[in-house]
Amino acid sequence: MEKEIKSDAKSFSKTIPTTTPYEMEKQAQSVYTIAKFKEFQQELIGKMFCEVIGVQEDTPVKMYDVQEEVWIPKSTLDETSPEIKTKKVMKKVTFKVSFQKDECQLECSCHRFEFRGILCKHAICVLLRNGITLLPERYILRRWRKDVRR
Repeated sequence: MEKEIKSDAKSFSKTIPTTTPYEMEKQAQSVYTIAKFKEFQQELIGKMFCEVIGVQEDTPVKMYDVQEEVWIPKSTLDETSPEIKTKKVMKKVTFKVSFQKDECQLECSCHRFEFRGILCKHAICVLLRNGITLLPERYILRRWRKDVRR
């Protein structure tokens, strides 16, 4: 409990700088605890490796295909040396994001929000593509807010 109290106090007294000009990052900076803000920043920065490659718009719930460039370590055996070398190989992975604009409701096949409590880079891509520059309140969980008394 004491650790949480110290963490809460630190979240109010210390500000982590933003790394992008996005309004949603400034919003996250003002509401999230330091730890969750840093996690959100990583998702926002990771958005640069994502691209919307397809969309089905014929229903109230739009389905987006968001492709992400993922770097995977690959070990190889060098024939000239007994050492195993590791290099990174780029792989493109496609995620499905459903988006209902009326309710501003998102769901991504990576399920980061369900597991970690913050929106993923794929969902952020879809929000920005639809001109939504702030995080919808429903995706700022009370648990991660720095203004919540614990």
